[in-house]
Amino acid sequence: MSRRIRVLQIVASSRGGGAELLRCLVKGLDPAQFESVVIMPDDGGHVGATDFKSLNVPLERFAIDRRFSLGEFLRLRRFVRNGKFDLVHVHGARAALWGRLATIGPHRPRIAFGVHGLSIVHYAGVRRALLVGIEKILRRTTDATLCDSNAERADVLIWNIAAANRTHVVWNGIDIERVTTPPHDRRAARNALNYSMETPVLATVCRLNKPRDFETLLAGMAQIVVKYPDAQLLIVGDGPLRPQVEALIEQHRLARNVQLLGLVRDVGEVLAAADMFLLITAGWEGLPLAALEAMAMCLPVVISDVGGNREAVIDGETGFVIPPRDVETFVRVTSSLLNDPGRAKQMGNAGAARVQKYFDLRVMAAQVAEIYRSLLK
Repeated sequence: MSRRIRVLQIVASSRGGGAELLRCLVKGLDPAQFESVVIMPDDGGHVGATDFKSLNVPLERFAIDRRFSLGEFLRLRRFVRNGKFDLVHVHGARAALWGRLATIGPHRPRIAFGVHGLSIVHYAGVRRALLVGIEKILRRTTDATLCDSNAERADVLIWNIAAANRTHVVWNGIDIERVTTPPHDRRAARNALNYSMETPVLATVCRLNKPRDFETLLAGMAQIVVKYPDAQLLIVGDGPLRPQVEALIEQHRLARNVQLLGLVRDVGEVLAAADMFLLITAGWEGLPLAALEAMAMCLPVVISDVGGNREAVIDGETGFVIPPRDVETFVRVTSSLLNDPGRAKQMGNAGAARVQKYFDLRVMAAQVAEIYRSLLK
């Protein structure tokens, strides 16, 4: 194909990792070969119009809500049909539902589905059966299914959501330069939070929503502060579980040890103050960008053994991969890092090297670009 490949990227929210992953992908695709257009709701997330404007990528606003709107769907369908796209890449289950339905018909573009966490199989009963059934029907319209990890691909195949010969594993990539530039000063970051250089600081960055396991996180923190009374936990993010998180903080008497920072534009400023990064999850997971960003900042990572987490963090080398809902193990490995700063630093450096090699946005974008080309041959 001599002209640029015209790609429509659809994501259902500007919040969370899906929107940031899309921004990284669009940034990594060669603009001489790919003409990208993005559809994303204006729902108050941290990825916005300025991010795509700086990349010279058009952004269109559609309300891709959980409650289906026929009017908005028909508007999306008209946009897709009039846009003369070669390929539509849908990110996440909700965008995949809207986007694939909108392309049905003659002369449809090729469809790539980025799974980004197979959440639907973790629902119960009739709801799960319905959602899985819809996916099995829509697989016929899907030319390529992109999984964030080998673990996610295995789940996709177990549930028969995609054909094996149309399924690809592409590890997520992050914007390393954006996370680490300019270099963040540890002392300045701690001064901004009124912490001394000796204060034990733990950090997590996540949406306050399922599948995050704040019960285990805060029960473990309650035990950690017994040995380290000055220890601080920084929680970056917001979401519907915030009232429950606040209640757990009160229940465990952690008001002086836990800070809810909400949405933070420069996450690197927070991570620069931390001794380690935590991501405690019960349920599904793709391959979390927040953990990769922490690794890029030379932090050891303590992470739950779900989804593709084990493919990001090498247990005992770049951090610890622990069983879900295991407070005892969480406290043990976290305390071991606080007790041995030298080992924590060694793990952090190993994590940064791993991110540079495997999880740079350019590595991800090159793999996705090759899949795009293969679909259009």
